Amino acid sequence: MGLIAEILIPVVLFYWFAFCFTVIAWLKAISNLCLGNFTRASTYFSIGCGLLFWWVGSDIDWDTWVGGSAVIVSVGALGTFARFYNRHQRAAQTVTPFGTNQ
Repeated sequence: MGLIAEILIPVVLFYWFAFCFTVIAWLKAISNLCLGNFTRASTYFSIGCGLLFWWVGSDIDWDTWVGGSAVIVSVGALGTFARFYNRHQRAAQTVTPFGTNQ
């Protein structure tokens, strides 16, 4: 009985932690997207997709997944850059220039 438990418990724990990490990755992706943290959201989205591909057993190799994740995270970083650039432009429009006397 002890030998079965020594083999079965680590296997069950591995799959349990993998399932928990998959759910946490997707929840963090959704919450970071709602908060406007696009780079973090895209990172967690890529991790969640990778784990989902692993669970489903699809035939996606490591290089394909890393390349797709790099594209997704790059788009998230561009979204974050656009958000901060837009914020900077609005702040620059509200400030009066130094040479004006009113």
